[in-house]
Amino acid sequence: MTGMSAVFAPRKTRYRNIVHTLNHVYVIDSVFKAHLLGREHGHSARNTPDHPPLADLWQAVRELDNWYVEHTSTLSAPEFDRSISFRFIGGGTGVMTCGEMLLHVVNHGTYHRGQIAAKVRELGGKPVSTDYIYYTRTKN
Repeated sequence: MTGMSAVFAPRKTRYRNIVHTLNHVYVIDSVFKAHLLGREHGHSARNTPDHPPLADLWQAVRELDNWYVEHTSTLSAPEFDRSISFRFIGGGTGVMTCGEMLLHVVNHGTYHRGQIAAKVRELGGKPVSTDYIYYTRTKN
């Protein structure tokens, strides 16, 4: 299987296929954006039952990524240490600092991008690098 159909093909993973895994990352990034803003996120699960069309998901991810870049660029050092209380999707409460939440968003996304890169390799493709150092060298 090659091409676009491969990203929708069923996989033996928690999130059914590559696109649904990307959707999970988007949902969690959205949840933590809400936590950072002190708002309700409106999600009752760590993923939606279905994912949106890939083009729509790509656009939503880009907009959310831009929000994180803009938001973090305005934070002062003391704001990174601010404690934020929140409710876990699965129940219960937690407290993390703003910095811990941002670190979680980065680590969570990296974990799942690694899973996706492995699946792309299994399909005979060559995924883009998921290493941070690669990003810093190519972002300009």
